[in-house]
Amino acid sequence: MNVLLIEDDKRIADLVERGLKEDGHSVSISYSGTEGAQMMLEREYDVALLDILLPGMTGLAVLEQVRARRCTTPILMLTAVDSVPKVLEAFDLGADDYLVKPFLLEILLARVK
Repeated sequence: MNVLLIEDDKRIADLVERGLKEDGHSVSISYSGTEGAQMMLEREYDVALLDILLPGMTGLAVLEQVRARRCTTPILMLTAVDSVPKVLEAFDLGADDYLVKPFLLEILLARVK
C-alpha cells in the first residue's frame, strides 16, 4: 500500500515508517499539516495516517479541507488527543478510524490493512 504519514514528531514518524516499510508498504512523510493536506490533494494514497497536533494546520483542519475537496483517501487519525469531543469531531469531519498514542505497531498495521 501507498501510505501518507502526516506526523510532526520525527521519532514517532521514523518508528511508524520503519514498521510500515517492514510490512511491505511504501511511505511518504509530511511533518506539517499544510504540506500534508497539499500532498493528499495532489497525489493518490491508499491510506493516510494523520496526527491532530501539527504545525501550520491542525490535523482536524487538514481533514476538513481534504474532505471538502472530495478526497476519498481513507484517513486514520493517529494522535495523542484522546478526548471524546475531539474523537467525535474527527469522525464528523470524515475520519475513517482513530488510534490513540501510545499504540502497538501491530494494531496500527492491522488497521492500515
